[in-house]
Amino acid sequence: MKPPKYPLAPASEADLVHPDEPESRLVVAFMGGHELKGLWDPPGEIRAISVMGGTKLDFREADLLEGVTEIRVLAVMGGVEIVVPSDVSVECQGIGILGGFPSFGRQAPEPDAPALRIRGLAIMGGVDVKVR
Repeated sequence: MKPPKYPLAPASEADLVHPDEPESRLVVAFMGGHELKGLWDPPGEIRAISVMGGTKLDFREADLLEGVTEIRVLAVMGGVEIVVPSDVSVECQGIGILGGFPSFGRQAPEPDAPALRIRGLAIMGGVDVKVR
């Protein structure tokens, strides 16, 4: 990795959670499928777009950041399935137009557990959140 052209200000402790990881990730399934599962490092924000396709985000083995991970979903004539482990807090709220989007919240057993905040829109499609 090349050193930066201009010196950067010293990072604070909060900025060093995952310094090599991007802050957000875009996942797109257009007339096809996309799946994230197994061991992976989700960034602080994920945008999942499914147009006439399917996306599966499986967080059971993911190394979630401390605090809240935002998931923004758009499903148009397609679907997004989100699998969450039982030790993670979930807040899910969205709009379903000729489709389905669950609205619920669940608190993890541990007060300092990571949390997923799922927001979005499903048009003639669906979003499904499963706790396993």
